[in-house]
This record gives sequence, C-alpha cells and structure tokens, in this order.
Amino acid sequence: MISPKKSALTYTCFGCRVSLLAKKKKIRKFRATAAVKSVAREVLGTPPAVRREESGKREKKPKHKATLGKLLVEPDAS
Repeated sequence: MISPKKSALTYTCFGCRVSLLAKKKKIRKFRATAAVKSVAREVLGTPPAVRREESGKREKKPKHKATLGKLLVEPDAS
C-alpha cells in the first residue's frame, strides 16, 4: 500500500490532490428584503415565538373501529 504524502499546500493520496488551504468566502448577492429585516430586528428586536392554537373545526377521528372486547367493556363508546 502506498503511503500518502503530505505537504503544506496539498495532500496527495492515491493520485488525488486536495488543497488544505481554506477556500475564499463567497460574496453574497445584496437582497433588499434581508437588509430591511435586519434593520427591523435591530430596531424592534426579535419577534416572539409563534404559539399556534388548535382549531375546534377538525376533531381527530379514531383510526380503527372499536373491537368487540372494548364494546363489551364500555357499552357507551362508539
């Protein structure tokens, strides 16, 4: 087995070369909405976490029919 060779600039292993230097940071495209939101966060602070309320419209239906044993134990259950 061939041992990998290390140098300051590259790492060579089995014919592949990978640079150890950090990549240059990618400059992000200016977006107006991101700028407006960041200014608003500085002025107003972060918004509170959302608290969702459960609606009464939809009720969870039973996933399975009641078994004979449950029907005999609890006669008023549907």
